[in-house]
Amino acid sequence: MTIARGAIAVLVSLVTLALLAGQVFALSEAQFPPLEHAIIAGCWLCAGATAVYFFRSASAWETQMACPGCGQHGTLTRSALRRARVSLLALIFFGVIPVLLYSHSRKHHFTCSSCHRVSNIRTAGGLVALLWLVFLIVSLIAALALEGAGEILSNDPPSRY
Repeated sequence: MTIARGAIAVLVSLVTLALLAGQVFALSEAQFPPLEHAIIAGCWLCAGATAVYFFRSASAWETQMACPGCGQHGTLTRSALRRARVSLLALIFFGVIPVLLYSHSRKHHFTCSSCHRVSNIRTAGGLVALLWLVFLIVSLIAALALEGAGEILSNDPPSRY
């Protein structure tokens, strides 16, 4: 494991522990509505999965991947065929973080060195990116629902800005 990967793993672990401690404190004080507790819990679960991913080296994750054709471990290499590209329109409309998460969570093309089969496989990092992407989308929908419910339930006139 490289020093940078280890530093990121420790940093993400500390953030996860801080989020968990804040969640326990908020639950004991009953400061937030239940939906916000669910969003915070989802955040620390995603951060925990990210920490687990970064504590192992990339080569350790790659040796666990098995070829779907022959079933051998450690024989897959990334194929230069059909590399994923990032759309400029998606970057403009959705922003950098969701587009990068989507791009990383896509299945990658691998070639098996023993049976020479080309396969589409989602890597461990891709699974973590997919988890973050789903969390981001669900949190955004929940935040919009909370904002909409807050405006509906309040007696104040709707905001103009």
